[in-house]
Amino acid sequence: MFVGNVFGAACAPDYQRVAHDPVIADQNRLRVNVKTIAARGARLAVLVLSTQPESLRTYRFCREQGIPAVLFDVPPDMRLADEGHFGAAGNAAVAALAGRLAAEPETPRAAGTLE
Repeated sequence: MFVGNVFGAACAPDYQRVAHDPVIADQNRLRVNVKTIAARGARLAVLVLSTQPESLRTYRFCREQGIPAVLFDVPPDMRLADEGHFGAAGNAAVAALAGRLAAEPETPRAAGTLE
């Protein structure tokens, strides 16, 4: 299973300039990375770590494309006060989730749902 940032600088530059909408640009980079990861024989699961509108769009996109995705919103008490980034407990929760997913024989189609 691939665990890492699929939206990083290693993505094809053409896809980084495709759209002015950052969510659409991320979706295009995700399409490229899904193919690259599969070609290398790895599994991919996307962890969507927020329920903000942009994150929910990415989660829905993954579901529509058949890309395994898990919606996991880190609760406020696991975030740093006054800024919103994950604190130690939030980072530990995400790491534990990634570890559980990596240990599973099949990546779930969706562990979280919006329905």
